[in-house]
Amino acid sequence: MIKIIFFDVDGTLLDYGNDMPSASTMLALHQLQDLGIKIVIATGRPPYAVHKFPGIHFNGMINFNGSLATVEDETVYEHPINPEDIQTLYQWTVKNQKPRSSIPPLKNI
Repeated sequence: MIKIIFFDVDGTLLDYGNDMPSASTMLALHQLQDLGIKIVIATGRPPYAVHKFPGIHFNGMINFNGSLATVEDETVYEHPINPEDIQTLYQWTVKNQKPRSSIPPLKNI
């Protein structure tokens, strides 16, 4: 018996270039939930970029390519980039005039 299924978002649950899941995807997710199968998202996206599945409860999420994992909204694993590595990378981007951006800590998002 299948107890849990992990899904990627881009190109799996969402077609590329589309921000909303198709009707057939939504139906399949609802059917899985009705069968009692847990649904988990595994994606490179941050958590706030996954909340686009109306009426679907995800039992967990693996975000940032595995550096953050939650089960029922409780963080069970977190491995952010080392602050010293961030500083080194930032200094390199400044020195080499490269564009840069960052995502703030997710505690209050």
